Amino acid sequence: MKNISELIKKHKKLVSLSIVLLIGVFFSLWLVKPGIINGHDMTFHLSRIKGLKDSILVGDYKALIHNALYGYGYANGLFYGNLLIYIPALADISGLNLINAYKVYILFTTIASAFTMYICIKNITKSRKTAILASFLYSACAYKAIDFIVRAAVGEMGAFVFLPLIILGFYEIVYGDYKKWWYFSIGFVGLIQCHLISTVLMAIIVVALLLVNYERLFKEKQRIKYLIISGVVGLLIGAYFVLPLLEGLLKNKMVVNLNSFPIWNYTVPFEKLFIGYPNYEWKDSPFLPSGIGILYIVLVLFRLKIKNTNNDKLLKFCDLSIVAAFVTLLCATDLFPWKELTMLQSVQFPWRLYLFSSLLFTVSSSIVVHYYLKNKTKKSKIVFIMIVVLVGLIPYISTEHYYRGHSNGGIFYDWNDYTVASGEYLPQGTVVNELKERGEVVTSNNDIQIEYTKEGNRIVVSYSKNNYKDTYIEVPLLYYYGYSAYDNLGNEYKIEKGNNNIIKINLINEEGNITVYYKGTLIQKLSYLLSLISIICFIIYLFIINIPINKKKNQKTQGDTQMKSNKLNDSFEKAFKALNIKDKNKQKLFIKIFKFVIVGGIATLISGIVFFICDHFFKMSVLLSNTIAFIISVVYNFWASCKYVFDVDKDKNKVRIFAEFIIFALLGYFLTQFLLWLMADVLKWNHMIAWLIATIIVMIFNFVTRQLFLEKRK
Repeated sequence: MKNISELIKKHKKLVSLSIVLLIGVFFSLWLVKPGIINGHDMTFHLSRIKGLKDSILVGDYKALIHNALYGYGYANGLFYGNLLIYIPALADISGLNLINAYKVYILFTTIASAFTMYICIKNITKSRKTAILASFLYSACAYKAIDFIVRAAVGEMGAFVFLPLIILGFYEIVYGDYKKWWYFSIGFVGLIQCHLISTVLMAIIVVALLLVNYERLFKEKQRIKYLIISGVVGLLIGAYFVLPLLEGLLKNKMVVNLNSFPIWNYTVPFEKLFIGYPNYEWKDSPFLPSGIGILYIVLVLFRLKIKNTNNDKLLKFCDLSIVAAFVTLLCATDLFPWKELTMLQSVQFPWRLYLFSSLLFTVSSSIVVHYYLKNKTKKSKIVFIMIVVLVGLIPYISTEHYYRGHSNGGIFYDWNDYTVASGEYLPQGTVVNELKERGEVVTSNNDIQIEYTKEGNRIVVSYSKNNYKDTYIEVPLLYYYGYSAYDNLGNEYKIEKGNNNIIKINLINEEGNITVYYKGTLIQKLSYLLSLISIICFIIYLFIINIPINKKKNQKTQGDTQMKSNKLNDSFEKAFKALNIKDKNKQKLFIKIFKFVIVGGIATLISGIVFFICDHFFKMSVLLSNTIAFIISVVYNFWASCKYVFDVDKDKNKVRIFAEFIIFALLGYFLTQFLLWLMADVLKWNHMIAWLIATIIVMIFNFVTRQLFLEKRK
């Protein structure tokens, strides 16, 4: 037992992460059962996965217009982010059926949300044990069970992953280390890709919390600065989704909200708020979920036993979270003026706010337990945590058991259809059944000869014998702003809305070929470029601030590093003996060159992969693809060189070191181009020989320059 205890202490981080992983897996065990409950939004989200998969299979990786809806295309990807949906879509492509691919998504979001809550509380409380408890409470919350098992609310499943990062970012900006503002940006970028309604509601909550803390913010104006930075960076990174979304809403007249019933019809009776056990019959409506459970309330009541004698900022944050949790919870009832605030009709269901009350109760109750158990005996702590775990398990386990036996929709084992649910994001006036009856055909108002081929959302139409002046064709694609039509000579044809909102094109020649496809818009292309540049700059920033240049390793860390490198050193010793290299300086140089080659090889591999992705998947130009690949590989090279190859001068500023690295990397790039031109074009040498010689020369150049400018001079 003593050895096990010492082993756990020695590997605290690994043990903690393993426990969080086990928590995520445990709350996913219900997926092992055959099939899955047909949840409220199940068919719509299965359609999203299927539509994305079909789009990927025809080479449309952005999939703004899903290759779906009887072949007419549905702009689901333009208005409903695909970020996490790629996971089940790729699982489906790999050979799993659609239901099992959907289960992969649930497994991922369950585990990922457990980890993000762990990261949140670990950073806030600096306690791994408290973070593990928070991970459990978040995974076990009653509303999460409803979302995952009953509602099949894929968007909110993704929201569970990113919301803890927003809370962590808010805490760091307002109370903690405001230079960790980037958690806030990442959280909101991910959230808007998962669920728009949750994004708007979370933004409102954050604004309210900021207003409460206005004195703290104005007292330390640096916090306001980093709050603004986090917002701007979030918008820049998320531009690739936000700007096309806004453009699509402005340019297309579409159905956005079809909730025909008043939102106040879905308020929760006050007495039901704290019941975590499922009840399918409240108001005879399946759309009223159970409450959040009593456990949260009991835990936060322990706050009354904790005195804030030192004006502790963590307890202040805890108190604010408790108040916010109760307010959001009460807003799910008719105590909130839903009838007067009709502009909130798009929220659809007041109990969506359970998502945020569960989040805030998890954070606050974890902090309360963290303080409450500080001075308790080990035995008391164990008993307390065991009670929390046992009570916490009841809602999740009972929910799955209850709804598997009471689900009106039955159990799905596979699915191979497509539905647009309420028809959101369809052009206004579209009759879906008429599209199905029409089929994938190209029609004309006049008697002309038509042939066509269709792959995904691209149609090539060949027509002839057009002896009329007013001829038009209608192709089996729904009209969305961004479609284009060109003939073989590159002439663009005007696209109009035809019958039932399908694409209509007026013909001007007697015969010809017209290609119709979703080209996208200038706004989309600029937003992709803006986001790509922002992401690269953001990654560079994170690399720079986390490069361990100025950090002194303690003896324990040095000892661990030494142990890890023993095997490698043994291998080098054998190589030195075989090569008869006895000089210690030569040995060090040999090791450094070996590591340099390995790092350079990996950087080259990364460059090749990024180039292939940009060129093949995103259809970027060769120069742009090469530039992006070069930047990313240089960033990796900088990080790896500083960490593994060179003994970096700790007295130099990180930004200056990175700038010097970039300058010499660019010189190496241009030197390569010059040598290739000289040997291949001027001297007419074999291209591969020229490339090999240029690579060797530039590798020597890179090694020497980095040795001179990165290495600490002794």
